[in-house]
Amino acid sequence: MLITESEEIVSREAEDEKPFDPYLYRAEMPFTGVYYPMGFPLELATNSEEVLEAAEESWEVFTPRFEIPPLRLNIGVLEDGSTECPAAPGFRAQRNLMVRIADQDNFYVADLILVCVADRGGGIAPKLHAVSLS
Repeated sequence: MLITESEEIVSREAEDEKPFDPYLYRAEMPFTGVYYPMGFPLELATNSEEVLEAAEESWEVFTPRFEIPPLRLNIGVLEDGSTECPAAPGFRAQRNLMVRIADQDNFYVADLILVCVADRGGGIAPKLHAVSLS
């Protein structure tokens, strides 16, 4: 066995040791932006520059209108080489959890928890704890 063959085997074994993470819970989300859809603050984190480009295109016309804590949105994208649009997604929800599923590779899961905000108005602001797309 050549040294390069041995290095290749070790490299493949290291790739195989990556934990199964279909919801991208452990995925790095290096691309971030702050947007104001309809004037509400939104902190967006993603692993896809294309997601940020779409957010900018959709929400660049909005300016801040509300002084409340931002909604946090994480969008993880996995490339699968598919060029076809998936079927229309179905909806499911149970208490604070919401799911939309088009197929095994195109879905999101959201944990929608209302938290009391210590702002001047004593209002309640939604906090989106996690969203993953595949």
